[in-house]
Parts: sequence; structure tokens; C-alpha cells
Amino acid sequence: GVAARRCIGALLPALLTGSGAGRGVAEHYGGAFDVAAFSNTTYEALRPLLLEGRPFVVLDGARELPMASWNCDFVRKTFPGSRIRHEGGSASTNGVPMSSDWTAREVPFPDSARFPPGAPRNRPFYWDIAKAHEDEPERKWGQKPREVVRKIVKSSAVPYWLPQQGAEQMGQSSEMWFHPRGAGAPAHMDPHCATTVSFCFSGRRKWRMMVPPEEPHTAGYFDGHVYGMEDPKRKGEWQPTFEFEAPAGAAVVVY
Repeated sequence: GVAARRCIGALLPALLTGSGAGRGVAEHYGGAFDVAAFSNTTYEALRPLLLEGRPFVVLDGARELPMASWNCDFVRKTFPGSRIRHEGGSASTNGVPMSSDWTAREVPFPDSARFPPGAPRNRPFYWDIAKAHEDEPERKWGQKPREVVRKIVKSSAVPYWLPQQGAEQMGQSSEMWFHPRGAGAPAHMDPHCATTVSFCFSGRRKWRMMVPPEEPHTAGYFDGHVYGMEDPKRKGEWQPTFEFEAPAGAAVVVY
């Protein structure tokens, strides 16, 4: 499937912190870790959940967006000269031609058999050309990257359920994830300094979120570190607080 993530205007006063298994988090959420789903909604209806720090799904979140019908085959045919990165490897460059048969590749992460239950086993593909091609030209973006970015930005729009803001800025901060069957990103914490919205344009995307601990681990939260693969002492640290799915056409706010 195809998923896209964009930075949006600041919607939250601060990040919620607390112990992932502690009393404070359970009390904050009233002892319930349900994830509500909405359709034909408004920002006013969603704002209380945003302020509470509770994830939710807008089932028709991509409604009427220019990218709502995009899928892997569409992207391959529309941007054949571009290149994308196969996540989970050692290279930072975009080594996969967009026009290749990458949609049929099901490549497991190294040691994925040791991942905890529910973790994705296969490596996804990643394309952040819109926000990174100018600052990181060494990553080999393929043919005419500026023209490609113009098309992506032109196809970007503000969803109906968010306050009006600059669609161009959202497009320029976007990134795309492509998930062949069984693929996904290992648990991690991104250093984004803005609230983001994730759209699922095709397929289905499973989300597993964990509230950051009150005292974060000094080694950080890079891909899969909480699984205890590199540091056995961290085994068992990954305890998802919320688990839910976003179907095609849905949107999820990541705060």
C-alpha cells in the first residue's frame, strides 16, 4: 500500500509524557486505550482528542484529496525516472529504480524472526524526495527531481477536517512509504518537531503506538531499538499502548 505523511500546523500544546506502564498514563486516559474512528467530521469534533493526546482515525480523511486514488502502480508509472530507498539496509542512498519490480519484493529485516509478536517482518520502501532532495543530493534521487517535487506539491491539499493552512508547505514536508505485503517500519521515535498527519491511500496500515516513558532511554529510539535486538537489557521495553488499523482513504494524526 501507499502511505504519505505531512507536517501540519501546531495543534497540540505539548507532548504527553509519562511511564508507558505506569499509573499516570492509565489515569490520563481513564484506563481505556480505545481508538475512535470518525467520518464526515470536523476539526472542532476532533480537537478534544488532539488535546488529550489520544490517537484516532478519520476513515474518510483523504476524501477529495488529489492523491486519494494513488497506489504503488500509479506512482511507478507517474515517476518512472525517480529512485527510492529500501529501508532496513545499511545504505542511505536511494538504490531502487522507481520503474523496477520493487512492488513484488518481500525482503525480511535481518533477524526479523526475533522481533516481538506483531512487529513487521519485511522491509518497506521510503521516498522523501519532496523534503530532502535539495539538502541531500548525494542520495541519488533519479531524473529531474525538481520537476517531480513540483508535481507532488501541486497534488497536495489540506484535508477537509483540518483548519485551512498552506497546502504547499504540507507538500514540501511530505514523505511516502510503500509497503509490500508484510512490510512496515520497526518501532521508533522520529525527531519531527511538528504534528504530522499520515494518509493511507491504498491497502491497509496497522498502527502500534507507545506513550514515551517518563525517563527516556539515553540510547534513543531508533528503528527497533526497543525490541532489545542490540541491547538485550531493553528486551520487553516495547509495550504498545494503542493498536489500530487505518484502511485505504483514512488519515491518522501523529503527535
